[in-house]
Amino acid sequence: MDEIRQCISCNIGCAGHRIGLNRTIRCTVNPDVFYDDFYKKQKVNKKTNVVVIGGGTAGLEAACTASEVGCTTFLIEKEKTLGGLARQISQISEKTRIAHFPKYLEKRAEKLHDLF
Repeated sequence: MDEIRQCISCNIGCAGHRIGLNRTIRCTVNPDVFYDDFYKKQKVNKKTNVVVIGGGTAGLEAACTASEVGCTTFLIEKEKTLGGLARQISQISEKTRIAHFPKYLEKRAEKLHDLF
């Protein structure tokens, strides 16, 4: 389950666009849903260092992607835990499913060798 981006039930890109507006499907937590993960197959041509400031969901996604395409990546976060606002919002009883996303990103980051 660690490698699956679980649905957070936002209904923004899937139901909201596909059913209501007849647009192509999108997903708030999975940008690969329509385009596959072709960008992960592309690697950088030369040694590249990337610094990402902030370990919220956007920062974690950026850091993981940079590392996956071959960059040496440094993630800087001032808090003791990663996940930012998503982790805080998931404490609200109606929003507990949001916790799936930062947990997924943390597991993904743990597996990367070029992410510090």
